[in-house]
Amino acid sequence: MNEFILTADIGGSKIRLALFDEALNILKLKITQTPRGPSPENIPRAIIESAGKMLREYLAKVKVFSIASMGPLDAKRGVIAKTPTVGAENIPLIKMLREWLDIDYYLLNDCNAAAYAEWWAARNEGVKSLVYITISSGIGGGVVVDNHLLIGKDGNAAEVGHIVVDPIGYMKCGCGGLGHWEAYCSGVNIVRYAARLSQDRIIENDNELSRLLEEEKLTPEEVYRLYYAGDRGAVALLDRTATFNAAGISSVITCYDPEVLVLGGAVVMNNYRYFQEKVFPLINNYLGVRAPRITNPQFGETSPLIGAALVAKHKLEDLLVKTS
Repeated sequence: MNEFILTADIGGSKIRLALFDEALNILKLKITQTPRGPSPENIPRAIIESAGKMLREYLAKVKVFSIASMGPLDAKRGVIAKTPTVGAENIPLIKMLREWLDIDYYLLNDCNAAAYAEWWAARNEGVKSLVYITISSGIGGGVVVDNHLLIGKDGNAAEVGHIVVDPIGYMKCGCGGLGHWEAYCSGVNIVRYAARLSQDRIIENDNELSRLLEEEKLTPEEVYRLYYAGDRGAVALLDRTATFNAAGISSVITCYDPEVLVLGGAVVMNNYRYFQEKVFPLINNYLGVRAPRITNPQFGETSPLIGAALVAKHKLEDLLVKTS
């Protein structure tokens, strides 16, 4: 009898659910919006509702649920400790899910899952060390060094978005820390950074970027559109974030010395020209080791789902949640 692996990728803007067969083929895929707000029960409730509708006749054959989630985590307890981009804390994820479906659960950081998937695909090329970075609603990372996935004491190894790129601490991160990479360059925070620069008159106000800020209509997509159109405000903003992105990326490379750096996430994938022209040339200014090969995710947006499925298939015991 076929047994299936249910997986989830919990991100700051979307929750992806996928059902895999034993050969790791995706049988079903469902995408919903990540609920926002302080209630710690919103996210597990949304997963239960969405999974229930998706699975139906498959539910009895699901033997394991492997979850790749935004962090930071308290993975051993099965808890999402904090969600800076969503606004909830101490989410009892596995406890609520077990009450719905009493099976084995794996929990790991979404970028760790993506790194594991990308490394698994690249290992046949002799790749032993790989770093995955996503720049999306937040900034995250995952690392495989010498064929070992780095996990950390609470499941938060390689939370690279919280690298300090500005010791002055001009911007405060959603986690509460000052000067973090994510506070300047993520999709959620780049508009906040633009607003602060405009308020402090560091960016002049006679441009389209400032007009949209004043009308509260500026989005990350508009920031990059205006940049490509040559808007002076957007150019001034993204010239600054280019430096922060290069500093963050080079810091990660220097820490883990990977053969391959996989760079993904909506901000990168939708604006790759900007990263090629403005960010990549600056990386060597900060780099302390030999540069790796930089590439895009082989599995695109499904990398965390595939990594979560691989974790369950390979039965990585360190990621099995043993508490209820």
